[in-house]
Amino acid sequence: MAADISIKVGTPELIPPQRLFLPLCSPLAEAGARVRSHGAVRRDGVQVYVWVSTLEAILAHGRSDPTHEVGGWLFGRYASDGVHHFVLVEESLQAKGGGKSTVSFRFTVEDQETAAAFREHSRPDLLTVGWYHSHPLGLALSDQDKDVHRTVFRQPFHIALVMGTGGRDIGCAVWDHGQISNIGGFFVLDKRPA
Repeated sequence: MAADISIKVGTPELIPPQRLFLPLCSPLAEAGARVRSHGAVRRDGVQVYVWVSTLEAILAHGRSDPTHEVGGWLFGRYASDGVHHFVLVEESLQAKGGGKSTVSFRFTVEDQETAAAFREHSRPDLLTVGWYHSHPLGLALSDQDKDVHRTVFRQPFHIALVMGTGGRDIGCAVWDHGQISNIGGFFVLDKRPA
């Protein structure tokens, strides 16, 4: 991991493959990918895994404009064993955002069209698994953010990554029994297998 990301991710714990909960990630760990926890990771409900290169791109986007909220799309894979839900975030795509300010960010129709084209032409193997944005008011979703999540990101596997303005820290929100829940922690994967 890059030194500058390790500060944001905190002191990581290397998680052996046998302790992984995500069927999609176990082969990655066995092939040499390292899995680290960022924050307290819940063992129930939705568990989120993010490639470190994707996390670095999201945090860099957050640092690119410390005076305005910025955001984008998350693409990846989803699996469920019937009880637990697992989300693997593989790619992100920056959105231009309409009417962005120091306290709000909105996706535009153009952003939605760009995301659809990205999936169709660049990564048809991936699902839209959520969104990310910077937030000056801490790592919890605002009421306006929850409205966006309820209307645009309604699937049980849709997540929201929320970073402090300036990209200095990041948290995670998921659907939990029909409610939006700030779970905080998630897993970070690095060293993508060849």
